[in-house]
Amino acid sequence: MEQAQSKYPTHQEIDTLVEQSRFNYYAGKLPDSLSLAQDALEKATTLHYDKGIIFATAWISYALLGLGKPDDALAEAQKALPLAEELGDPEPLALIIRANANVYALTGQLEQAYELRLRDHKICLELDDKQAVTISYYNLALLQIDMKQLDEALENAHQSLKLAEEHDFTISAGYANGLIGETLIELSRFDEAEKYYSKALEIEEQNSSNLNIPNYYMGLGRCAFERQDYETALDYQLRSITLEEELKDFKGMALASVNAGITYNAMGDNAQATKLFNDSIELANKGDFSPTVLSCYQLMSDSYASVGNYQAAFDSLKKYSELNERLHNEGLAKQFATMQAKFDVETQRREAEINRLKNVELSAALDELEEAKDAAETANKAKSAFLASMSHEIRTPMNAILGFSELLSKTITDNPQKEYLNVIRISGKSLLSLINDILDLSKVEAGKMKLEWAPCDVAGVCKEMVQIFSQKAERKRIQLSVDFSDGFPSAVVIDELRLRQTLMNLIGNAIKFTESGSVKLVAKSEELGDDAATLRFEVIDTGIGIPKDQISKIFGVFEQVSGQSATKFGGTGLGLAISKRLCQMMGGDIQVASEVDKGSTFSIILKGIALAPETVLLPDEHSEDVPNVQFKPCKILVVDDVEQNRLLVKSYLEGQTIDFTEAANGKDAFDAILHDPPTLIITDLRMPEMDGKQLNKLLKNDSRLSQIPIIVFTASAMKEDQEALRKEFGGYIQKPFNQTELIRSLMEILPFEEQETTDGSSNATQQSSRSEDTLSEQERQNLTPLLETLKSEQTTAEKISKTLLIDDAELFASRMQEEAHSFNYPPLNKWGESLATHATLFDAEGILDDLSRFQQLVENLETSLRENRETAP
Repeated sequence: MEQAQSKYPTHQEIDTLVEQSRFNYYAGKLPDSLSLAQDALEKATTLHYDKGIIFATAWISYALLGLGKPDDALAEAQKALPLAEELGDPEPLALIIRANANVYALTGQLEQAYELRLRDHKICLELDDKQAVTISYYNLALLQIDMKQLDEALENAHQSLKLAEEHDFTISAGYANGLIGETLIELSRFDEAEKYYSKALEIEEQNSSNLNIPNYYMGLGRCAFERQDYETALDYQLRSITLEEELKDFKGMALASVNAGITYNAMGDNAQATKLFNDSIELANKGDFSPTVLSCYQLMSDSYASVGNYQAAFDSLKKYSELNERLHNEGLAKQFATMQAKFDVETQRREAEINRLKNVELSAALDELEEAKDAAETANKAKSAFLASMSHEIRTPMNAILGFSELLSKTITDNPQKEYLNVIRISGKSLLSLINDILDLSKVEAGKMKLEWAPCDVAGVCKEMVQIFSQKAERKRIQLSVDFSDGFPSAVVIDELRLRQTLMNLIGNAIKFTESGSVKLVAKSEELGDDAATLRFEVIDTGIGIPKDQISKIFGVFEQVSGQSATKFGGTGLGLAISKRLCQMMGGDIQVASEVDKGSTFSIILKGIALAPETVLLPDEHSEDVPNVQFKPCKILVVDDVEQNRLLVKSYLEGQTIDFTEAANGKDAFDAILHDPPTLIITDLRMPEMDGKQLNKLLKNDSRLSQIPIIVFTASAMKEDQEALRKEFGGYIQKPFNQTELIRSLMEILPFEEQETTDGSSNATQQSSRSEDTLSEQERQNLTPLLETLKSEQTTAEKISKTLLIDDAELFASRMQEEAHSFNYPPLNKWGESLATHATLFDAEGILDDLSRFQQLVENLETSLRENRETAP
């Protein structure tokens, strides 16, 4: 753990390093300040901690500048400025602006420095940071002294002092006193200046800081010099040199040395003065402070002239002029280089413009092509997003349809009803196939669709078509049939889902456009060999037919026959486009022969289809059996914004020793988990307020809850989404799911015991088939409170019957299911399931039928309880 902490520092550790760097800077320990700031920068860069990077870089710049490296200081400060502006946090932005201004001021670029100082001052005022405002007043005054704006400088220095004293900023008060003293010296008000310098020196010594004491000594020395107290002046100046040596401040040492030389000169010690003058030039050159060198030459010239040594004064002035000219020429050279660079850029721009004009037509065409490409990509993304959303919205009710159909199939014994239920299930599965195919249309077009080749009973698929469409055909009094040619293979290797979808599209269209007569599916095998064959499926109808000039259009996406009534026939114009592309992917095609008012024949021709042995089609009698297991007692939290989906999960697991809790979204679920952590969480992916992914992230980030396994179910049909979810969650179930899939998923996580039954039925089935006729005497007695509750709810059922508000129906169903579970009364639970399902499907007739049966449900319970009382001993 300790190694991990040293490798991955926290933001707080980085901030601490920055603070330590700042303290060392103000204490005059510049090398230590630099080292700490560089350490902070390295750690902040590792963590991509932008604020830390900016603060550390600023103090690196300050320290480098203090150590006499202005170029390096400017490079660091300029490097961090764009990051600070992009971050938009005013505090680090002001600090890095200040660092840039410091370098510009020291190197004589006063206009640039002043512009940055004003910007810094404005940010500090907006932040209402009193200490930052105090410093910004100080910095403005310091720069205004160099710009000879002495009255403004004095006013800003007094503002800085005022704020520092009001808010007890002791160090800043010392700085402001010193700056006022410096300004007063420039104004030749030496007696006043001495008072402020003395106050600044007192504050600095009380705070044990040496950083600015050399400057205050120089100021006091200047005041003593002006009143011709040379001994006192020299004492202060020599103290300044000593402290500057300790701080390794070459610029400060140079200025202190030249001032001491001036004093020696005034005292008549020319030899000592010359030595100090030479030292000052050497120190200024060592620190590469050209403006300081100029100042030294100018002060030396003035000093020599004041004592009558005009030759020395002339020599110093000559060196001043030569250096000034060189610096001026270097400045001109830089300006020329800048202008040349701008000229070169402009020349290149003009040449590029000429070339562009020469190829304007080609350029315009390329631009249009690029725009069209971008538009196509945008449209494709929008289409994918729409299809994903549509998939979710369709799969959610399909989950309830297929799930409750599965449960219902275990309770129905009447053969005709079981046949009807089987048609519902087959049609539901076909609808899911349709959803998948629509979603995969974009993949087909992009060449990313992958077929799943497997042994298939093609004849069985064809017979299914008759079963699926028989009711539609009967309603239109159309004869629907399927014929097979002699020798049609029993088993072939093909993508069953793609073939089924194609046949459903063609037969569905044939029935739709046929008002009388027949629709026939003919399955033929051609070129039958030992291991492969050509399969031909013909859908023949006696419908309205297709004009010859329209046949080529019907396979286009969203294309329909011209003049076709959308109101009468409906459809999207998508089915044939999908079918043709799927056939082409399976190595075949679709052909059309049609005559208006006589009918059409759509032929699917699939070449080179491999044959498979019949044995591979023998069903595994136990493959779809619900695992007969009993989970050990546990608590499961079911999270879904659709009540029916939560109910379905609980219904699938009826008879298990599981304590269920429910939540309608991730936020409610997280609150419930904090209050009472479950053994397992089953959650939907898409929910309001907080979705499944956000819930999972919250749990993983909480060490107390991170070990709770999570199974996610979703209606998303995008394969890439499914793969990502499997990695992110402990388990994954695709909607719609059946009881077997749910239980097998739980078996991978929860402990369980195998159960043996004599009749082969699952515990869930046995439990769900209970009725009031099998209730024990004690159970009948316990149901009396339930009867009173149901009687009080009769007015609610009557109200919903009149308003038919879906939300009210769903809430009523949910409330009744909760009562059913509380009293362990299955008939009420089944009734609630039915009402919830019809409400989800917006089935008004079904809702009315359920509500009308509510009165009968109450009467049955009342009769049962009355009979129990009459027969009691």
